[in-house]
Amino acid sequence: CSPLTVSFSANNDPTLQYQWTANGSIIGNGATLTSVFSNAGLYDIQLTISNSLGCTASSNEPDFIYVEANPVAAFTPNPNLFINNSETVQFSNSSSGAVNYIWDFGDLSNSTEINPSNYYSNIQGGVIVTLTAFSTLGCSDQATYVINYKEQSIFYIPNSFTPDQDEFNQNWGPVFTQGFDPYNFDLYIFNRWGEIIWESHDASKKWDGTYRAKGWECPDGVYTWKISYKPKDTDEKINLTGSIHLIR
Repeated sequence: CSPLTVSFSANNDPTLQYQWTANGSIIGNGATLTSVFSNAGLYDIQLTISNSLGCTASSNEPDFIYVEANPVAAFTPNPNLFINNSETVQFSNSSSGAVNYIWDFGDLSNSTEINPSNYYSNIQGGVIVTLTAFSTLGCSDQATYVINYKEQSIFYIPNSFTPDQDEFNQNWGPVFTQGFDPYNFDLYIFNRWGEIIWESHDASKKWDGTYRAKGWECPDGVYTWKISYKPKDTDEKINLTGSIHLIR
């Protein structure tokens, strides 16, 4: 496999000069020689010896060295980003010069298939997938891919509430369960004239049907809301709008 390091040696006679060639190019001198072959292919090796009188002798070994080309490991996953806690990923192998494969899926499971799939369950974060590709003689190359996990925003936004002083449905607000940054949250409620009658920058706070902080009860009717929030792990800003029916 490339790079291949080869050591050559001949019977050492201090009265002689030694020259080594590979495919006609000089690679070194001396009775012993260590040479590195980086390029794949076959190499004819020739040793030529000479004495002080100019007499020479040579020995040639055709195709004496074979360097196998290393394979190139490559693959792509589909999908390449987790958006669910459990998901199946199909892997497309685009390696070249390889005949055997070992997959490490990053979840303690593996495969020797060419184009395998893997089911990931209870994903908590990203995984590192590694493909090792082998040539006929066992030369190898590795490729890795990090499949990250993007937690999806999960929320519920009621469309009505009844602040009538009974024990049910007294406040209104969105209910986020995951996937948002609580420090990047804005909520505005507008009346029919576009005036902001209530706002909050805390997703845990709920509207009780009153006008701002003055405590005035807002009348029955339909009000418009706007929510702006940032998902976890991104700089993306999400804007949502809708309406709420206040019933007294």
